[in-house]
Amino acid sequence: MRTIEQAIVHDATGFAVDDVGGFTAAHRVEGEWRDVTNAMAWKRDLLVTDRVCLALWLRDGRCIELHEEMAGWPSLLEQLPAYLPGCRAVTAWWPEVVAPAFAANPTVVYDREPAHRE
Repeated sequence: MRTIEQAIVHDATGFAVDDVGGFTAAHRVEGEWRDVTNAMAWKRDLLVTDRVCLALWLRDGRCIELHEEMAGWPSLLEQLPAYLPGCRAVTAWWPEVVAPAFAANPTVVYDREPAHRE
């Protein structure tokens, strides 16, 4: 059985997630930074381990989920504050997400219009 690997590609304009491998044709999901309205990090409990995830909400209503096992994850986290002005640096939010273990610990990383949220 072949596994599907996912890769995050990003630049100053936007990002994409490519599914590579597996038995089907490659699939791509894309977004532009100017369309990201919110970002939230959390942990997903996988029974014996946790996976840190990041959800990006876009103006068109899509939510794109990224996670730490995707190729390109470290460079994306490093660049997020440059791509999304006002986004918290990974060094600020990572400790809030990873501890305690096996708890979701949802953490807002970016909110384009925080004053308009209830």
